[in-house]
This record gives sequence, C-alpha cells and structure tokens, in this order.
Amino acid sequence: MVLGLAGTGGSSRELAADHVIAGTGYRTDLTRLSFLGSQIRSGLQTVPGTGSSVVGRDYQSSVPGLYVIGPAVAPTMGPVMRFVFGSEHAATTVARQLISASAAGRSRAAVAAGR
Repeated sequence: MVLGLAGTGGSSRELAADHVIAGTGYRTDLTRLSFLGSQIRSGLQTVPGTGSSVVGRDYQSSVPGLYVIGPAVAPTMGPVMRFVFGSEHAATTVARQLISASAAGRSRAAVAAGR
C-alpha cells in the first residue's frame, strides 16, 4: 500500500506501508489478532477489560510504529472515535506522525485502522 502525503508549500512524498488493517465490529480485542504476531500482541498495552489499545495523543500504541484509530481506541480517546466525526482528527494526527517519521528517515510504519 502506498500513501500519498502532501506537505505545506506543495511538497509531497509517498510512504509505503506493509499493512493497513481495517477492523469492523462491536468488540475490539487486539490481543486476538493472531496475524499481528505474538511479539507485537505481547507488546500491546490494552485497556483492562476491553481489549482496546492504549494509545498516546498521536494514536501510536505501545508498539512503536503501530497506530490504532477508530472504535479500537474509544476507551482511551473517547466515544467520538466510534463515529465518522472522530476520523478527521485521527487521520490528520496519524498523517502528521507518518510525515515526520518519513522525513526523519524511518520509512516503515504499521497502521491499524478501525471502523
């Protein structure tokens, strides 16, 4: 997957990601996603009793480079993340992080998206 990033002043660059994960449903339990691998799952901090990822203000999980948005972060970021309305803030914030990582030479990023 290639993500096109547009910066201020008309600059642009592309960022290639190995995976983009779109999760749907009513219950989030990231620890059950076996395709993430046991090392990643064991490194994920979750909100007790929910299986939802604990994320920072930048939506990055406890696993560096793994960003989680949507209903999967509602217990951490608030109920607005369950709705389309919350997607603008999440998308803008994660895009800024990816642009910064790309500019700093960290070309690989994992992005997990919830819907």
